[in-house]
Amino acid sequence: MPESQITVLRDLLAAYYRPEGFRLGIVLSGGCAEQVAAAASDVLTAHGQAPARRLARLLPRPGEPAERPEDVAGFLEKYGHEYAVAWLPAPAREADLIAITAAARGSGCAIGWDLTGWDVTGSAVDEARLREWGADFALWRDGERVRVYTRTPLSS
Repeated sequence: MPESQITVLRDLLAAYYRPEGFRLGIVLSGGCAEQVAAAASDVLTAHGQAPARRLARLLPRPGEPAERPEDVAGFLEKYGHEYAVAWLPAPAREADLIAITAAARGSGCAIGWDLTGWDVTGSAVDEARLREWGADFALWRDGERVRVYTRTPLSS
């Protein structure tokens, strides 16, 4: 992920990370770039949280290349109440994106999507679709340009 996108992601994570009660963590895909994990760690540290304790990186099942969407949704349903925000790469199917988003939001965890590499025929990304899917924030490509979506306006 280019540095300019990392900066935007750090700002988005900072805007949506609202620790309170038991909700103190951030969830990432285990396969995310180290710069993404560093951005999440920076946000946690800025709030006095220890990244080693509060940064969860989901891992695929042994022998599999990526997390299964049903495992991600299951994790968020079971443990989402402990996390303020999740940042995940978009799954291959729109239905999985919707299910994971519903699991996150159902547990009170804000959900952000990295859609910059998403290429599902017939599933163009735009702000109306992101609202429909329930995403809190997202990055996606519009041709060569990376676009930013936020469900609610961010304060400056």
